[in-house]
Amino acid sequence: MVPGGWQGAWVFDSVAEELRRRGHGVEAVTLAGLELEGPTEPERPANLEDHIEQVVEVVERTTGGPLALCGHSYAGMVIAGVADRVGDRLQELVFIDAYVPEDGDSCWSLTSDVFREMFIVGAGADGRWVGVPEGMDPRARAHPFASFVQSVRLEGRSWAWASAYVRQWWRLGGKPIHRVDRPVAKRPGLARDRDSGRPQHRSTRSAGPRRGT
Repeated sequence: MVPGGWQGAWVFDSVAEELRRRGHGVEAVTLAGLELEGPTEPERPANLEDHIEQVVEVVERTTGGPLALCGHSYAGMVIAGVADRVGDRLQELVFIDAYVPEDGDSCWSLTSDVFREMFIVGAGADGRWVGVPEGMDPRARAHPFASFVQSVRLEGRSWAWASAYVRQWWRLGGKPIHRVDRPVAKRPGLARDRDSGRPQHRSTRSAGPRRGT
């Protein structure tokens, strides 16, 4: 399970506990630079490619199966890149209110103007790290700006499993008010909306700094 912007593995604690209670093996990943104790290389913020490679390594060392790879928000970019490289290790790909890119897309290109402004303002101090938006969990950490703007490179390898897209809407204070589990068309290539055929990604309605990106 891969968290969205500014968040670490801790964001999945309650979900992971419930899944383990039901007999599933779970590993939640804190992406490079988002460690609670602070980034290990503050002068070299991780980019999207670094995050993809990090999760590829997790998948490759995981034994047993079947494997489901889940990504929230920004992490949709990450898991798409992972699936393009080691898709044969995965049975399912789950986008949790996440960006679903095509080759050449970036979080920057797919997000809303609200988030683009947030990235720019948040990175104003040093141009490297996007500060934590107001109202997020105190465990949230500054997010590497490069990972938001770097384009993903996808070579179009076939994804042989059914993906799923989970969409959430939120009210003030970060409380979920409506949740829909929506299957994405089973087909080679990237997940797309069953009705429109367009790639799934965040709409401006669902954007909000209280839960990351």
